[in-house]
Amino acid sequence: MLDEYDKSLELGFEDELKFIVTSLSHVSQLILTSATHAMPIAPWLNFRNYRQIDFLKKDNISEDSKYEVIDNLEIYQVKSPVKDKLDTLRDLLCSLDDDAQVIVFSNYRESSERIAHYLSDHGIESSLYHGGLEQDMREKALARFRGNAIRVLVSTDLASRGLDIPDVSHIIHYHLPADEEAFVHRNGRTARAGASGTAYLIIGPEEFVPAYLAKEPKFFRIRPNGTFKPSSFVSIYIGRGKKDKISKGDVLGFLTKNGGIDGSQIGRIDIYERCAYCAVRREVAKNVVEKVKGLKIKGEKTHYLIVSGS
Repeated sequence: MLDEYDKSLELGFEDELKFIVTSLSHVSQLILTSATHAMPIAPWLNFRNYRQIDFLKKDNISEDSKYEVIDNLEIYQVKSPVKDKLDTLRDLLCSLDDDAQVIVFSNYRESSERIAHYLSDHGIESSLYHGGLEQDMREKALARFRGNAIRVLVSTDLASRGLDIPDVSHIIHYHLPADEEAFVHRNGRTARAGASGTAYLIIGPEEFVPAYLAKEPKFFRIRPNGTFKPSSFVSIYIGRGKKDKISKGDVLGFLTKNGGIDGSQIGRIDIYERCAYCAVRREVAKNVVEKVKGLKIKGEKTHYLIVSGS
């Protein structure tokens, strides 16, 4: 299966796709997927016969738009009184449910960094995710967010495709999407697999609701000067990973045996090539790290560090 086939071509990976397809000549069935209407099928795919399957509900699409009205996705607009939307974003985040997982989308890397720094200065810890970061930094950001150690992910449209994070309940468009397709893919990070979700468009004084929306979204009333509740989990970094043949079971067993906690106090575990991240209840995390400090995991000493929360 070639996921996000259209985006791969758009970004100039045609040669790489050709190499993959020709290297898999023995494969009898090839599936191309996209959340939006894909580009025409390239001639070099050499499909003799194929079938196009469209899961969009035709009665939910307006005549002049390909955007689908998803039953379990609510869309709101939030008015920002000034062009700089940072204060409005903070008040919006403080108005959401205490356990909400939120992705904040901006159009530029520099803007994402500015948003993340502003939130940190105002007591809201977030993970920063964009293409300018090193791979290990992106892995760390996703691990903290997936493990619910961080409730807010600030990103460019890099996070709008290819990420399956089941618990994302809110999407915030800090910048209006560049086009309708970007809007579709951003919103696709929530309301997945039957779950419900909410998207918010922050509208500045010189901006308007995008014309491709069939109807103008309702206004969401924010609570100014609210407080933001941090996650009940933090993320622990373990300096061993797949190359050391570390598994999720190894991490779980190591922490329950040596850290003085049980499985109910451990959340998501992510194993990467050279490290692992484990979500642990905030109130026990420091004690766990103290107890395992200097101990070997699968016969090897390593570092154990809390990388989110306090």
